[in-house]
Amino acid sequence: MKRVILLRHGEKGQGNQKEMLSWAGMKRARESGQDMMFGGVGGFDLYVVSEAFRTIQTLAALAVGAEWVVQTLKIMDLWGATPYEWKCAVEKAGGSKELADLRSSNPGFFSVTSLRLSLTFWEIRGFVEEEGSVLFIGHSPTTEMLVLSLTGKEIIPLGECEGVELEVEGKVVQIVREIRNP
Repeated sequence: MKRVILLRHGEKGQGNQKEMLSWAGMKRARESGQDMMFGGVGGFDLYVVSEAFRTIQTLAALAVGAEWVVQTLKIMDLWGATPYEWKCAVEKAGGSKELADLRSSNPGFFSVTSLRLSLTFWEIRGFVEEEGSVLFIGHSPTTEMLVLSLTGKEIIPLGECEGVELEVEGKVVQIVREIRNP
């Protein structure tokens, strides 16, 4: 794979709707798709989402906005740890999901989770041609953790439907640009 975009899902709903996107989240995802289309980002060879329904909804709204035809979808673990492990790690970090706080309060969790996320990323290689492209739609702070693990560079936390475009040459991964909402 050559071009990869890692994207955080859109804004989630409240209360019993928290596993789904809010209406504002659906609108922002569709607008992000339009921004990608007008920015020259065509469709992808492979779309990867987590098992969370809001990531699938984000992809659907992006595809409508960008006028993509989604032909190949893979649902994978983009968390790197169980919900319970994440809950414990965040509690240990004083309720913070900031990478620096997670790393300093629980270095074992941070390194194991980073490794799992990296392995998931590299596993995708077998599904895409050398010059292919992949869109990952995941979560925060796991997306930021994956960027750090792959590139050695820390990025500021991603907002809804924000992400990072990466270029992959062999085993070298570089940040091309950050994708931020206006």
